[in-house]
Amino acid sequence: MKHRIKLLAGLIVPVVLLAGGCDKDPEPDKNIDVKFISLEADGSTEAATTQLTLTFDQDITDLKAADITLKRGSTGTVKGDLTRIDTGVYVLAVKDIKASGDIAVSIKKSGYTITEGQKTVTVYCSPLLNSKAAIEAFIDEHWQEYGYSARPTKYIALSFDDGPCAPSNSGGTAAMLEKLDELQVKATFFVIGQNVRSNKAAAQAIFNKGHELGNHSDSYDSLGSATVEKITASLDAASSAINDITGKDPVLFRAPNLNHGTNLTQVCAEKGMALIDGSANNDWPGNSEAIKTSVLSNPQDGGIILLHENNTSQGNTMAVLPDIISGLREKGFWIMTVSELAIVKEVSLQPGTRYNSIR
Repeated sequence: MKHRIKLLAGLIVPVVLLAGGCDKDPEPDKNIDVKFISLEADGSTEAATTQLTLTFDQDITDLKAADITLKRGSTGTVKGDLTRIDTGVYVLAVKDIKASGDIAVSIKKSGYTITEGQKTVTVYCSPLLNSKAAIEAFIDEHWQEYGYSARPTKYIALSFDDGPCAPSNSGGTAAMLEKLDELQVKATFFVIGQNVRSNKAAAQAIFNKGHELGNHSDSYDSLGSATVEKITASLDAASSAINDITGKDPVLFRAPNLNHGTNLTQVCAEKGMALIDGSANNDWPGNSEAIKTSVLSNPQDGGIILLHENNTSQGNTMAVLPDIISGLREKGFWIMTVSELAIVKEVSLQPGTRYNSIR
């Protein structure tokens, strides 16, 4: 009997211990509620690094870049470093942006429930080359590809007025941009504010494709003898429309009909805009052959070609554009934007100063 009791006790003990273990289930993970308050971009316009600032209502312990998902319309975005700069405030470096567009940021972190977990911000990028060294390096890499017989040593700016234009029988801005893509050329577009507002997608396409936007008044206003108040209102409205596209105010202005006056010079100086005219070549009025002759008869190093978008030149400019580009390349000119021309010529364009050429 004593032996039996010992045996039962031996059997009972381990059963009781096992039962005790099952009574203590592990506690589930506790999620901390965190609100994603805001997402901001720093306004950078260069094709390099944009800083995104993420703000939460409290810290997220050990938050890493790997916890952040980026969805974007901007081309070539690469997630970079994440830095905590304050309580609940983090900065994410987003690198190698190639085009303007929206970036959507969403957060998923184990142990946290992120409310309002996705935010979207627009980033702006100007793919224009912004140093003489970068321009020269680009030319060194591409001059043979672009059909030059020798490395070009002369420079000329290409510009178009009056856009952006809606599609029409003459083509419109979209057709002009497609042609410039085919020809591998970048240009400066002096745009009218009301046209930007009514053709915003076309204006955005100009910028996204790497061209430059300049101010050409708000409604093709005659400003040579206008009051300071009228000039200011016109330039401000156009610059605001351009800023909505590029993220910054334009620094170049071209007067409609090149009609200048003392007040216009004063306002441009106050607004930080240089006045860009053009060298002795134009496309208005004229048929395609006359346009070609005007541009190619005597182009000068540092010159500024003044042309018009399709709809204001009845399609004649686009029709002859391939001949113009090939003719300039045969003469040894590298074709570029106005700002790039100033950079490569090492000229600081001064607000309120008129330029027929940049030398």
